[in-house]
Parts: sequence; C-alpha cells; structure tokens
Amino acid sequence: MHFSLLCKKLKKEKLTKLAYELSTLTGTQVMLLVASETGHVYTFATRKLQPMITSDAGKALIQTCLNSPDPVSYTHLG
Repeated sequence: MHFSLLCKKLKKEKLTKLAYELSTLTGTQVMLLVASETGHVYTFATRKLQPMITSDAGKALIQTCLNSPDPVSYTHLG
C-alpha cells in the first residue's frame, strides 16, 4: 500500500475510533461521514443514527449532498 494511502486509512480509523469513544463516554448519538476524493464514502453511526446511512432515503440524501456544488463561502469582516 502506498504510504499516503496508508496514512489516510489510519487517520480514518482514528476518526472512527474517536467517534465511537465520544459516543460511549458521553452517551451521545454520533454520525461520522468521510468522503474521499476518489468517491469512497466511509461512515460510522450510533444505533439511533444508523438509518441515516443504511436506509435508501438516507443514502440518497448523502449522495445528493456530495453531488451538489460546493457552497460559496463568505468570510466575516470584522
């Protein structure tokens, strides 16, 4: 495996572990979605949020969001 791909994989695994730990330690519901430049989508969700990533409607919403153009960002001058 190429070094940069290995680093990305390890970072993704660390994020997933942190999301799990956050949920476990605080009793919160957590959903993590990582979309790579290559179009791969990696997810983690606690029980109550699982339908967002497993149902057809949830998958369609995620795909719609990922296919939409990037929003224009405005910086606050202050």
